[in-house]
Amino acid sequence: MAGPVLSSSDIPGPPPSAGGHNLRDIAEAGGLPGFQVRLHRTYGEIAHFAMPNAQVVSVASPEVLESTLDLPECPMELAPFLTPLADAANVLLSGEQDRARWRRTVIPALSCPHRAESDHPRFIDIIEESAQRWSSTGEPVALERELDTLALRLMCTSVLGSTPGQAAIVERVTDAFERLPEFFLGQVYGVRTTSQEPAVDSALTTLRDVVTFLVDEVAPSDLISAARRAGQSSKDLVNTLLAILIGAHRTTGTVVSHALRQLMRHRDVAKRLRAELKTVLGGKAAPAFHELPCLRYLRRTLNESVRLASPVPGIARRAPDGIALGAYRIPAGTVVHYAIRAVHMNPRVWPRPDEFDPDRFDTAPQNSRPAMAFVPFGIGRNDCPGALVAMEHALLMLAVLAHRFRFESRTAGKQGSRFSLGGPCADPVRVRPRRSR
Repeated sequence: MAGPVLSSSDIPGPPPSAGGHNLRDIAEAGGLPGFQVRLHRTYGEIAHFAMPNAQVVSVASPEVLESTLDLPECPMELAPFLTPLADAANVLLSGEQDRARWRRTVIPALSCPHRAESDHPRFIDIIEESAQRWSSTGEPVALERELDTLALRLMCTSVLGSTPGQAAIVERVTDAFERLPEFFLGQVYGVRTTSQEPAVDSALTTLRDVVTFLVDEVAPSDLISAARRAGQSSKDLVNTLLAILIGAHRTTGTVVSHALRQLMRHRDVAKRLRAELKTVLGGKAAPAFHELPCLRYLRRTLNESVRLASPVPGIARRAPDGIALGAYRIPAGTVVHYAIRAVHMNPRVWPRPDEFDPDRFDTAPQNSRPAMAFVPFGIGRNDCPGALVAMEHALLMLAVLAHRFRFESRTAGKQGSRFSLGGPCADPVRVRPRRSR
């Protein structure tokens, strides 16, 4: 027999500070993802915490996630860092119907398999260009920064085609993005950061100038052509590309850098992956497009990296009406935060969640988990429209780089969250070309 329905006031959580919120706790945990992992380990799969402008119910239960997929509204007061990147017409700030129309345009253009196959040789050239530069200098590599830039170049190729001067354009975008996250996260959490407002204003101007140039001056790609056929103006297109670049930054690069650092730490995993790459690739530097499905252990390794370094660390929604949330009843207007990082670290679903174990993604274990146990790119109608192409980029990056190099670092598997205060691990990595492939 089911127990009584509890009210939202019964949901457990940490006491707020004197200011009536938990910002200090969040900042001490390095940001919201780390805080929510601690929150749910202490208070269970449904817990509450307080922000200055909202009482938040945090969810780390995959079953509860699945039961609330239709919550439509994104409470932008919890993501003020998006507002300066957008304007009133931006899909990041638009309503449900506008976002649905945008997705119908973007997803087919980004996820076309024929386009992915035709772009594959260009992707390899871009990755090999970075690999060759790393080999030629003999200097330690700032892995996270390098892979952020590489991932943005691949996404720009998918979105814009082979743009003249693309490498320089992407470098400007990467420079701009590097100045933004910590500043806006500091604003959200009420702490001082190293980023200063003039530099942030300059970065925002650079982003809009670069993207406007790409829309107005570059030959139209499949995505831009599809968007124009759907009636998007140049202003709409600028906002569309900004949304895609925001989504691409510190996501694909984060996943690949985390995987490479884990391979430095887990020699047994690295050995198995190396054996698979040698078997499938032989003496080639990179897999052919049709060989990607054969790299099963590579995909498992990448998925385990994604689990531990989720590209989307959390998603906020607002309940338009009173709804049931597990054993609780929450009122209309309640902010519900899907704690994706905490879902991926839920010990009920993922035994030994802190361990790096690619075999979690073997077929049998996967079939025994709840449907929403692994949701790295979001859930429901508002998941990431570029998820498929981003994962293919990550697979190819990891395949080429792990096949070509040995990576060495003093801190090996240690990596700071790319979505936290204080920034990512800055420890450079030694890149050693393999004598034979």
